[in-house]
Formats: sequence, C-alpha cells, structure tokens
Amino acid sequence: MIDFVPNGHLRHLIGSLLPEGRQEAAFQALSEGDRAAVLEELEHADPGITERLGRTWAFWGSKSVHLWRVPKLLELGLESSRAALVASLDVGLDDGESVTLEPPQEPVRDRISWLRSDDPELKAIVRVTVPRLVQVDSPEGEQQVDSYTPIHLLVTFEDGLAEGYGGYTYGRRALKSLHGAIFADVPDDRSRQWTNEWIPPVVFTEGQVDTFTQQRGMALVNLKGPDPEEEFGAVEYDARVEDGAEVPFAGEERIDEQLDQDNEHRTYNVVYTHQDGYAENVKVRFTLGRIPHLTFVSRTSRDAMKWIIDELVAHVGP
Repeated sequence: MIDFVPNGHLRHLIGSLLPEGRQEAAFQALSEGDRAAVLEELEHADPGITERLGRTWAFWGSKSVHLWRVPKLLELGLESSRAALVASLDVGLDDGESVTLEPPQEPVRDRISWLRSDDPELKAIVRVTVPRLVQVDSPEGEQQVDSYTPIHLLVTFEDGLAEGYGGYTYGRRALKSLHGAIFADVPDDRSRQWTNEWIPPVVFTEGQVDTFTQQRGMALVNLKGPDPEEEFGAVEYDARVEDGAEVPFAGEERIDEQLDQDNEHRTYNVVYTHQDGYAENVKVRFTLGRIPHLTFVSRTSRDAMKWIIDELVAHVGP
C-alpha cells in the first residue's frame, strides 16, 4: 500500500524531516524510484511514519462515494456490531485486525468477503452478484451468467455514517448484507422502510454545494448541466490549464449563465493541509439530482476524503 503515497508527499517529508546532509541522497533515491531507501531514511528520522503513511494513502482510490446514515448501527455501537459479526460469520475479528472470509458452501446473492475493525470505523468489502447476458453458441443465442462487483463500505460509528464506494444500488445491497450479518430482522433492500428507517441517504442540493464550497474556498473547475441556449441537450465547461494547473472560473459570463441552470455536477479543487504540513491538491465532483454523491476524481488521501465528507454531512444537517 505504501506505493500509493505520492512522490509529492515524500518530497515534503524529506525536506521537513531529514537534515540537509541527507536530503540530497534521499531526493536522488526518490527520482530513481527507490522508495524503500527513502522510507528507510524517513522511518529513522520519525519512527512509525511508514505505518502512518500507509493508513493515510491505502484507501480505495478515485471512486464515487454514496453516503448513508446508519441509525441502527449507531445505536448498537461498534463493539456489539463486531461481536454480532463474529457470531454470525464464525470469524475472529478483534479491534485493529482484518479478516478475509472464505466463500460459503451454498451460493448467496451477495456476501461479505473482507472485514476490518479500527475503532471507531468498520471497513468491509461485499461481493455483489451482477447477472449478465453473454453470447453463446446455442439456439437461445445468449445465457445469463453471474459476475461479481466488490463494493467497499466504511462505517464510522461515532457519527453513524456509512460510505459506499461504487454504485448506489449495489451500495444499498452491500449495506443490506452487512446489516443482515448483524441484525436478525432486516427489511427487504427494495423497501421504503429499509431506506427511510435503516439507511436514510445523505442528500444535498446545488444551493448547499454552492454555500459549502464558497465557505471553504473551493475553486470551481468543471461544470455540466442543461444548455441555457437550448441548442444542445447538455453542455460542459472545463477550466483552462496554464503551466500545468487548472485556472478556476472567475467572472465569465457563460459560466454565470450556466450556474443559473439545474446542473448535473460541479467539480472543485481545494488544498487540504495534512498534520505534517503537506499541502494536498484535492479534486472532488459533486453529482446532483435524484441520487447526490461525491466522486474523488484522482487518488485522494483518506484524511482529505474524511475532511470533505465530514464537513459536507455537518453542513447539510440531518
């Protein structure tokens, strides 16, 4: 997982942690791709930094994330939820540990394949069954086969929030599998009771996104929505690039006109400063409409993702 740490973060740490006499060799090793040598130097200067970097960057990359509140899990708590998982799945799972689950003997629609407990978080991977039609050499011409999509879940018990990395429908099903392994009376995953009482989604409007991003100094760099001139079905604007960096929209008439539309999504750049002083450039898309969600457009640290998600959830309220 340490391979996911960007060179920019390592360069920052070389400059801030290593004495001047050792920096040149470390920068040279980094330019040659010898990250192991760099990490050895950094670990010597700051014991435990390799593990911290692994936790910061070893996440699930650039994916869409849907947000749900999970009041039943919040009420039960992490310790009791973990105990229920251990009992129903017949696995060992202490806090700070992860476990890979063997496939059951009898096929199931969706199954939990991996779990990790890190108080106050519980991570899970659920293999969601996706039926597909494939062409075969038979009179029917096609046959249904099952494939599997891994959905990554992260539940934070201190605030009762679930993050689902992947599609909305599959995320609902993955949450159903997790709840089903903990509770005995989970409703059907297509029912209103399941949505409204067990996993009410976190939703946000374009107006809330506008206020949220302005208050945090986020820079608008992409906008997509219906064409104000009605010449095209939809139009999309990207910020121009100068010296390798996107220049935020500012005072452009066409953008002001587009902002008056019910836009499908907005994409922003923002700088997140880590505790060690590293300034991470984050690019996040807010998709609006019937199923609002976020997409971290490029690989983003867990710290930055959590900051944006927590701030957004607090902003939109219950």
